[in-house]
Amino acid sequence: MDQLSTGFERLRFLLLEDDAADAELISTLLTKAQMDCEFTRVETESEFRSILESEHISLILADYSLPTFDGLSAIKIAQDIRPDIPCILVSAVLGEERAVEALKAGATDYIVKQRLELLAPAVERAVREQEERQALRLATLEREESEKRFHTLTQTMADPLAVVVANREDGIVRDFTITYLNKAACNYLSISVEEAIDKSIYAAVPAFRDAKVGEGNIDFLNQLSSVLVTGRPLEKEVILEGHESVAQKVVIDLRAAKLNDGLVLTWRDVTEKYQTAQQRQQLLAEAEAARNEAEQANQFKDDFLSTVSHELRSPLSVIKGWVGLTEVQPEADMVPKAFKVIEKNTVLLENLIEDLLDVSRIRKGKLSFTPELLSFEQIGQIVACAIEALSIVAITKQLQISFHTQSLPIRAGSMTSKEEKSSEEIADKPPSLEGDLLSNYVMADGVRLQQVIRNLLSNAIKFTPEKGSIDISLSGEEDTLSISVKDTGKGLKETEIPHLFERFWQARDTPSEKSQRTKGLGIGLSISHYIMGLHYGSIRAQSAGVGKGSTFTIELPTLSSEAMSVLYSQEESSNTPSELGISDQRSQERDDSLLQGVKVLVVEDYIDALDMYKLMLETYGAQVSVATTVESAMEAFESCQPDVLVSDISLPDSDGYALLRKIRARRAEDGGDVPAIALTAFIESQYRAKALLAGFQMHIAKPIGLKDIAEVVAQLTQRTPH
Repeated sequence: MDQLSTGFERLRFLLLEDDAADAELISTLLTKAQMDCEFTRVETESEFRSILESEHISLILADYSLPTFDGLSAIKIAQDIRPDIPCILVSAVLGEERAVEALKAGATDYIVKQRLELLAPAVERAVREQEERQALRLATLEREESEKRFHTLTQTMADPLAVVVANREDGIVRDFTITYLNKAACNYLSISVEEAIDKSIYAAVPAFRDAKVGEGNIDFLNQLSSVLVTGRPLEKEVILEGHESVAQKVVIDLRAAKLNDGLVLTWRDVTEKYQTAQQRQQLLAEAEAARNEAEQANQFKDDFLSTVSHELRSPLSVIKGWVGLTEVQPEADMVPKAFKVIEKNTVLLENLIEDLLDVSRIRKGKLSFTPELLSFEQIGQIVACAIEALSIVAITKQLQISFHTQSLPIRAGSMTSKEEKSSEEIADKPPSLEGDLLSNYVMADGVRLQQVIRNLLSNAIKFTPEKGSIDISLSGEEDTLSISVKDTGKGLKETEIPHLFERFWQARDTPSEKSQRTKGLGIGLSISHYIMGLHYGSIRAQSAGVGKGSTFTIELPTLSSEAMSVLYSQEESSNTPSELGISDQRSQERDDSLLQGVKVLVVEDYIDALDMYKLMLETYGAQVSVATTVESAMEAFESCQPDVLVSDISLPDSDGYALLRKIRARRAEDGGDVPAIALTAFIESQYRAKALLAGFQMHIAKPIGLKDIAEVVAQLTQRTPH
């Protein structure tokens, strides 16, 4: 038998025995069993108590029956003073009932003196079990102390920490369950320990569901699962997105390490650092763009000056040449031809100089603009005059120009360039409110409108090769008049169209294309764009590509019957759009149907604000339900099934974070993925992060204006103003 030891030098047995011979026999038997032990024999209760209270004892061996004391009482005393010490009863006579009673009282075992050969194994077993219990107690104490240190350490950490375990289905990790959160994590996530423990990580932090990790935008769950599989720690930035149409996001620096079949997660909010880096990159990009723009502007300036010189010198050279020819060849047939050529080039010079002056006037805000009432018939005459003015140039290139209208009353008869002199000569007769179609009238400056049309037609002639065709159409709808100029010319690259109406912009051709392109100043279309803006109209370009022609379209708003009534009820009208109320009407126009049919649930405990938000959204056509608490909000959510949730963060019975967690816990078909807006007075970055982590798509600071709240809701429902 191996020698027993409990960590002390020798085992110490307390022997409660009144018979010295029996005590000697027991000592001899245990010594022969190679037990390194010593005995202390006592006979009375007082001695028994004294030894237990003052000395280290490994085992108690007690006779059941003593003159003044008995083994059963000894067991009870030992249980009170040292319940960890094993106790074996050794008695000459011990019935079954007494044995059971002793075991119930706390005895480890019992041996009858007639079978003392069983004593050594019983003692050995009792000592071994005691050592195991002692080791377990020490391990438990050590674990408790370790847990206490861990708790103290983690709860005083500045960074959030969470412990999660994997949830598996068919051996595949489907989710993680939170088993521990420190104080920093609870504060960061705006959630209590009770709300988080034993919950899915996605239920506690809905934003983790769609989170992306690292530069590859890898799925969050896949990254965490890979840590379990490989055992390699994870150190990555995790991006938690808000709504895609709004630049709201939270970025955390995440650390994940494997712990059994789970993970220890720690993280730090680096949103500000991320935003600073993004802003730095943006500033660098803007600086680079500004440098490129400055270089391009400088190149534009050089090209512009070169082009102006060319555009001025070309007609001047022609004029000078024909003047010289008439001096040396004053034949009768030479002079009329010279006059026509000189007149044509003089007009070109006049238009060129007028365009340059218009650019200067536009920059100073002094471009003349005198709108008046014009019918579709009169607009048609303006178009015809522009065609007539440029017909000579078109004829020289053998271009076919056609002009047609779509069921509009254009006055019959020829049109000459004399009709172009003044738009006042076109018509002075006001329309009859009873006999004319009111929507067939526009407020326009006839001279400026003809300038735009001539500009478009001139470009079409310039960029259309010989024997090509140009089609001009005039059409009208209920509230819009349109004029289109379509050619079979060079066409446009898709990348050129956005820049066409920029001042001084010209296409940067390849060397092979430059010889085929016709240069210009790059100001005509920008002037036309400005003029159409004065008319509250628009101008746009379309092309199927290079070599496939292009179409330029201008649109003018027609007058409403209300504007017509105002116009003819005034005895003296200045005939300007602002005085007719048209400017205010268009500039302040509100799309009352922007949120038509959109169901919105607004949660706000401040009643005056709640009523205001409700009225704001209803102004744009929304169907609004309201609530003041989390409980009433959930009831309203069930009944109205909103398309958008707008919630305050601070609520009487809880907060907006808790409300959204309840909603996000629902299935998608039950509204669990409803877009949500946090509308709050808490505007600091940490509150925005909390809102996005809780599952809100947007965090909007109070106060918010009428138009702003409508546009925010419209963004989340993919609505756009009509």
